[in-house]
Amino acid sequence: YAKCEYDPAGDGFGLFSETRNTRFYDTEISETAEYEKYDMLLFGHSYMELWKNWDTDLAGIPEEFGCDSIMNIGIGGSKAGQWLNLTETISSYEPKIGIFWIGINELAGGMSPALAASQVERILLAVRNDLPEFKCIVLSCSKCPSRTEWEKQIADFNNRLKILASSYDWILYAEAENAFCNARGVPMESYFTDRLHPTSAAYKAKIIPILRSALKGFNQPDSDPSSVAESLESVKASAYSMIADYSPSAFAPQYQESVQKIYGKMAEKIEGAKTAAEVKNLDFSSEIAEIKKYPSFTTNLFEELTGTKSKRYETAAFTNTIRKSKDNVYSLGGCGWRLSDETFKTLNISFRMSDKSNNVGASGILVNATKTAGGVSGYLINYVTKNSNYIQVFYVNNYYGTSTETLKYIGGWVVPFDVRDKVFRAIVEDGYIYLYNEEDYMYSGKDAYSARVDLTNKGTYALFSEGSVGILHWNDVTVQTEIISFSSPELLK
Repeated sequence: YAKCEYDPAGDGFGLFSETRNTRFYDTEISETAEYEKYDMLLFGHSYMELWKNWDTDLAGIPEEFGCDSIMNIGIGGSKAGQWLNLTETISSYEPKIGIFWIGINELAGGMSPALAASQVERILLAVRNDLPEFKCIVLSCSKCPSRTEWEKQIADFNNRLKILASSYDWILYAEAENAFCNARGVPMESYFTDRLHPTSAAYKAKIIPILRSALKGFNQPDSDPSSVAESLESVKASAYSMIADYSPSAFAPQYQESVQKIYGKMAEKIEGAKTAAEVKNLDFSSEIAEIKKYPSFTTNLFEELTGTKSKRYETAAFTNTIRKSKDNVYSLGGCGWRLSDETFKTLNISFRMSDKSNNVGASGILVNATKTAGGVSGYLINYVTKNSNYIQVFYVNNYYGTSTETLKYIGGWVVPFDVRDKVFRAIVEDGYIYLYNEEDYMYSGKDAYSARVDLTNKGTYALFSEGSVGILHWNDVTVQTEIISFSSPELLK
């Protein structure tokens, strides 16, 4: 249930869902507004919700470890990013011990293991901040017959959970990766009801011993030097991601030497840090303030695309609307596109789009784009807000051109929140576009992508390996599109 910021009043209640086709059942109304409290709390994805006999299977275990009560609040289909929004709800139960099982939905949806593990850490730290004595068992992601193509990502994610557990004395790791496998590590169909979810017998025979062992502190990952070093390098990589928008590659060549001298001071701070905590506490404010005195690629791009010299095609409505742009925010209406004069091979770009039409976003960001004889070719990033929220990537070939024009969806990300006015980031590199929530990118770095899109669509299309940055719009709805930052280590001209 939800934790409210105000005292409930009245005699009615309502139900809310973030997605379509959500089912509500066995709804109960308590006689009071008091929150229920449980010493031991199970939470996570469908492996928790569909654990039918959890109460009898776990009978006696809470008491064995100093707990008087236990509850299961698992949510089928949930992901760590959604539990990030429910940390106050978790804390409201005031658990002494949590048991958290998450990961398979994220990995099967294309999220990087780095981001999934990072979100687990953020969830547990938020609860620990509310409840200083809170401890948590983290069950590793289990292999299953319907997800064999993701086993490499599962192993990566679980290894990151081990590092997480070895970094905090209040987080314990429960090894369940091969819990439902044979001796060769192959998932056994007999342990599953539908090739994905465990049977009742599998929970009791396989998971209970694993949990009991973890609760006793047995079989925990060692905080060995290699794990500590790996964790430190990961945090350093995140720090470099945080300052990527102030690297020399975010500025025109004539400013890069000056920027490098200041950026180098930030790099020295990162490399000089001896622990992950030191890295996280670094202050770059003075260096960033100094670097901001130089005009960036982003500023130059805005001046170029709102001026008169960029490569373009547009209607009068587009021209009239873009003239109202200011402060790096493009006002777009009508139909048209504009491209930068510079071309790039790799790109790191953050952006925000605001379209109140409650449908398919009518504008987008063009990357690796070129002007063709009859239109524009490259890749378009835009979004959908009708029914569900998506960040989409399209293959564009001679669009706004001849009868052979192509606009083909090649991949994207189902976003678990309203995409309008939110900051996202895309990295174009080595034939892929990596998509990020900006908050995740800043916290966890380049490896923490939410989705990865193959720009050839598995070999269907030839790769546009380089091109310009631009904007595109295609109807009369006026929208605001902002390119917040971009950088490229490979400016071609």
